This record gives sequence, C-alpha cells and structure tokens, in this order.
Amino acid sequence: MLPLEKQVCRLEYAKKLKELGVKQHGYFYYIKYLSGSIGLISIVDEDTRIYAPCCETWDAFTVAELGVMLPHILTINGHEYDLRHYKLQDEGHSFWAPTYFNAHVDIDTAVKDGMMKYDKGSDNEFYSAFIAYPYFKHDTDAGEWMKFSEADNRAFLLISLLEDKIITVSEINEKY
Repeated sequence: MLPLEKQVCRLEYAKKLKELGVKQHGYFYYIKYLSGSIGLISIVDEDTRIYAPCCETWDAFTVAELGVMLPHILTINGHEYDLRHYKLQDEGHSFWAPTYFNAHVDIDTAVKDGMMKYDKGSDNEFYSAFIAYPYFKHDTDAGEWMKFSEADNRAFLLISLLEDKIITVSEINEKY
C-alpha cells in the first residue's frame, strides 16, 4: 500500500498553500504539537479537526484535492493550454509531471506566453519543451522534482500558478 506521506503534499507545500490563502478543509492535515513535533492526521469529519489555539495546522492536500483545485484550462494571450499529467520514467523509477500544454500553438508562441522554455541550440530540445511550466521558471533541479510524489508535483504547480499570478486564490477557493 502507498504510504500516506506519498498521497499528500509535503509539509513545505502545505504551509505555502495556507500562506497563499488556500481554503483549509481537507481530509488530512499536519499539526505542530506543543512539543514542537509535527504529525500527520486524518479526519473522519469536520468535527474531528483540531482548532486548538495552541496548535498550528496545515492541510495536507491529497492528489484528488489538488486535482480539483488545478484549472483544467489556462487561457494566456488568447491561447488555451490544457492540464496534462505525464507519467515519465527515469533511471528505473516513474514520476508524475503535471503541466499545461497546447498542441496547436508553435513553440515560439508558447515561449512568449511563458509556458515553455526552448533552447534552440540544445540537444535536449524535445525534453525542455515537453516539461515546461512551472519547472523551468523556478530553477527547479530536475533531479529533485523527479523524486517528488504526484501530490508534491501538483502542489508545486498550483503554488507556481498562484505566485506567478496566472490564477487567483479566490478562483481556487470557489472550486474547492
């Protein structure tokens, strides 16, 4: 069975999503106890959530919850980009890489829209165009994000969309 820690976003991303104003009412959450230790808790219903003023909490969003929050289509400069979830293989392990893609725009248009980076002199042109936003915009070490869970990569994409002001937190909170 897949451990719970792989089914929810990491604490760092949970904290960032709360800081950005994402509504907090998920089924799992991290809690910082009085001792300073951090735990991951599942709730059965809303009444079981701990709202004690002594304890900080951050929703540990699941893959499904993050999927509801991510827009299915982004419109940038009049071009629509569809949410895609690519399952890729690298050195014996697989990972999920969500991104936005439009097969009907040329590479130069996608670069102008900020949705991909394309180095025409690179031997790795297809890869840099295939995995584009948000990974290249945040100087993410490819070796690092390839180790992230699907929940972490979805959370990273959502955080990037918010920080880059492509979507607003109110749009997310209306859907979630």
